[in-house]
Amino acid sequence: MLADNFILNLDYIELKNKNLLPDCSCIYYVIDEQQIVWYIGRSINLRKRWNGEKPHHRYNQLISISAKENQKFLIYYFEIKKNQLYKLEKIAIAKYQPRLNHTPVIKHGYLTRKVRQTNVHINNCSHTVNTSLKIFSDVKQYKTQYSQKKMNNIKTVTNGSQNNNLSSKQFNHKFINLKNPEIGLNWELEVCIDSRDKLYIRHHTLFIIYYDRIDANDLESKDKVERCLSILESQCQNLYKQSLRWLGYKLSCEKILLIDEEEQFEIETPAIMLPWRMFVELVEYQWATRSDMSKIIGENELEWFKNQSLSVKIAKYLDENDLTLYKLIEQIN
Repeated sequence: MLADNFILNLDYIELKNKNLLPDCSCIYYVIDEQQIVWYIGRSINLRKRWNGEKPHHRYNQLISISAKENQKFLIYYFEIKKNQLYKLEKIAIAKYQPRLNHTPVIKHGYLTRKVRQTNVHINNCSHTVNTSLKIFSDVKQYKTQYSQKKMNNIKTVTNGSQNNNLSSKQFNHKFINLKNPEIGLNWELEVCIDSRDKLYIRHHTLFIIYYDRIDANDLESKDKVERCLSILESQCQNLYKQSLRWLGYKLSCEKILLIDEEEQFEIETPAIMLPWRMFVELVEYQWATRSDMSKIIGENELEWFKNQSLSVKIAKYLDENDLTLYKLIEQIN
């Protein structure tokens, strides 16, 4: 989005002269010569934010864009009290829809064509993207927390299993507790890990988030299996419009063996397993296309949230804790 007179009347420094930025708490706007807003941020010390031991996380990306597109970037800023930074930053991001906020941080090189096309598609969809909600995950920076060492206990349990049904795929499941009594949130997100350290979500998790309930016997018959697959496949169609990543991916119902390392027991159950990244993208798409989500998340009446859906409560929880779905994984022991 283009900068308006409010921004253009502020003090500014060219990006190449970032050492001249003031020592104060500020909201800042990175804008090009065509007055397009590229990034909005906040800092309790603007000069240190851009000139500290570690450069600003968008600096290399902006320099790369500047060189390849012959762009000059300017940093506009206005001083504000520290206790108002977070609130006003969210308002500014929602208003100006900056290009880079909540997109992957490219440390070396320019933003890829694929990412740019995805952003253009989302920003032109029939609903307004709620960029004030920090749900778009930096997949490239994400690194699994499951080292080989951490998986040893899981494999020990698996190898010691008395279950001889080799047709079942084996998963260890872990739980992330999402809890905020003020909004009535007390829910465990189950994450399934296979022997290759790959992360999955069982289909019912997605259903619970958006429908607030699940039939315990939802896969007890062929008709119910086909219905679940049909619902999931229709949701995946939305992802095909943004990326070819999941095009042709075949969802199926199969028997899996869930191993509970902590309680030392096993459960064999039918399930439709969604790769973690697919689950994240499905949830993000739902949130991103809710035209009222920015207003909802900004709601200060916490009592109001107690009567809202689980998806809204989770979104509020992530926003307040400055988390993404990927960052939640770090909470698993």
